[in-house]
Amino acid sequence: MLSYISLYATSGTSPIIAFTNQVSTELDPVLGRALGICAAHGTLAWTQRHIFDQLLDHELEDLAASSQSAPVYDTRWQRRQLESLLMEATARLQAFIMYQIIRLFSDRARDFQKAAAHEALFASWVRELQLQVQILQQNTSSRGNTTIIGPMPEEVNSKVIDAAHRAILISYTVRAVHSVLNFKTCAVWDDLFTITMPASLSGAPKLSYPEYVVLWERGSRPTLDDDNKRLRNLIVAACKGVSVVQ
Repeated sequence: MLSYISLYATSGTSPIIAFTNQVSTELDPVLGRALGICAAHGTLAWTQRHIFDQLLDHELEDLAASSQSAPVYDTRWQRRQLESLLMEATARLQAFIMYQIIRLFSDRARDFQKAAAHEALFASWVRELQLQVQILQQNTSSRGNTTIIGPMPEEVNSKVIDAAHRAILISYTVRAVHSVLNFKTCAVWDDLFTITMPASLSGAPKLSYPEYVVLWERGSRPTLDDDNKRLRNLIVAACKGVSVVQ
């Protein structure tokens, strides 16, 4: 998991933000600050740990504060407003994922305690993003059944939805892997039964996660590119493989 941090620090790219880079050439300010934190993790984490701790603590405080000042999601907004807010929420979760990885996969008790203190907020942001994706998709599909007078509304940018889905998926992956490795149980398994994900991150058909697990166990899985397949299978392998590490 920490390889995601070093990759982002050295290249500015990561599977965590793969589709985000395709939506806009401008780096979201939240992800820009995350890039600095990841770079500092590589240079300060072992020699000036107390300085890095201060940087990360301060950034997490600012990140939490920014979410509290974000406008309330309103279904009456135009598609562009909903899409913009979804992009902002996705960027916040992507940054949060990286910060949780840094602390969850650390070897220090202080980091575990800090990560645990943010677990409830982490989970709530994931649920919030799932809801925002559903609202945006429903908002778009409902308009498809109405008669439009004047210019046709723009379609939702599929990469925006893909970026959000990927952030949700990776958030569960991080929590599942950490839980299995440290506590020999899958803390997110029940949560997975409540989510619906695209069969392919760039495709239209959707599967509930239990349906995907059934296909996974049968050895017959939806067609995914290698990176998406790895992320998806990693959650199932972690949760289904609990008995192996007990």
